[in-house]
Amino acid sequence: MPKQKKQKAKQALAQHSIYLVEVVEGLEAITRQEIKAKIPSAGVIRSEPGEIIIVYDGPETSLWKLQTALSVYHVLEFAIPRPKALLGHEHFTRLVTAVDRTIRQWDVPCQSWHLAAAGSHTRVMQRIIEAVCEHLRISHDANEGDLTIRLRPDPSTEASVWQALIRLSPRPLATRDWRVANMPGALNASVAAALPHLVKSTADDRFLNIACGSGTILIERLRASSAQVAIGVDIDRDALAVSAENISAAHAPVTGLIQANAIDLPFADASFTSAMADLPFGQLVGSHEENIWLYPAILTEAARITQLGSHFVIVTHEVKLMQECLAATAQWQLQQEIKINLTGLHPRIYVLQRI
Repeated sequence: MPKQKKQKAKQALAQHSIYLVEVVEGLEAITRQEIKAKIPSAGVIRSEPGEIIIVYDGPETSLWKLQTALSVYHVLEFAIPRPKALLGHEHFTRLVTAVDRTIRQWDVPCQSWHLAAAGSHTRVMQRIIEAVCEHLRISHDANEGDLTIRLRPDPSTEASVWQALIRLSPRPLATRDWRVANMPGALNASVAAALPHLVKSTADDRFLNIACGSGTILIERLRASSAQVAIGVDIDRDALAVSAENISAAHAPVTGLIQANAIDLPFADASFTSAMADLPFGQLVGSHEENIWLYPAILTEAARITQLGSHFVIVTHEVKLMQECLAATAQWQLQQEIKINLTGLHPRIYVLQRI
C-alpha cells in the first residue's frame, strides 16, 4: 500500500475505537468467528498470533461476551518516541480519562492496578506508576491488579508510536465467575469454550465429557448451547466433588456426574453423539508411562459408546503418542489438529470423527 494511502487509512481508524482481543495462540480463527457472530458491528483490522485487533464503536461491555478470549483491551495510540512523553499533560490526561471511563463501567470497586511493560523497573516507568497511583488513589501491584495497563511500541509500524492497552474487565475474561473450586491441571476456560465451535454443537447432542476433572469442558459446552444429555465421568471422586461445586455455581443443566473408569464406561454401545476430553498430559496429572496404555484404551472405549459420525474432541500435550494411537486405530478419523500455546505448554486439540 502506498504511503499516502496508509496515512489515510490510519486517519480513518483514528476516528473509531480500537480494541485488542487477546486469545490463546492457535485459536485466533475461532475467536474471529465468535466476534462475527456476537458483535457483528465490530470489524477485524488484523490478526496476529495471540491477538486480534478490531475496530468497534458500541458499548464496551458487549465485548465481555467473548467466551474464547483471554482478555480485551482498549487501545490508545500515542505518537511519541519514548514512554516518558506520557507524563506530559496532554498525553497523561488522555490516558487517565480512558482509564476512568473503563473503571466506571465495572460493578466492583477498583482496589489495585498493574502496569505490564518492558523495563517497568526503570525510573521513567516508576514515574508513570506514581502518577497513575496519585490520580486513581489506589496502590500499584507488581504482579497483577483489578486494572491492568500494558505499554508497548506499536508492533504494526516502524514509526514512533506507543500503545497503552487498558484491560476492559477487572480480571481476565478467561477467569470465570463459576470457578469456585479448582484443581491442578484444570483446562483454561477460554480453550474449553473454543471446543464446541469445532464440532457445531447442537441442542440434540447426547454429550459425554470423559475425565471431566473440575468440569470446565462440561460447563463451557453447555454455555455454548443446550444438549439433550450432558454427562461428566471421572475416576477421581474428589474431582467429581470439585466439578459439582463449579457446575452448581454455573447453573449448568448437567444430566449427571458419574464416577467411572474412562476405559470401562457404564454406558451401552452408541449412547452418545459427541464426546470431549482433556486427557492427562503426564505432568501435573498422570504419567507418560500410564498414558501409553491409557490413550489407546480410551479411544477404543469412546468408539464403543459413540454413534457412527460422532465427534470426539481431545486436548493433550502427548503429541507423539496421539499420532501413534491415531495411526493404529480404524475407528477414528482425524478431521482437524490445532496447535495452541498455553503459557509455555504447547498442547494440541484433535477433532476426531467416528467411522
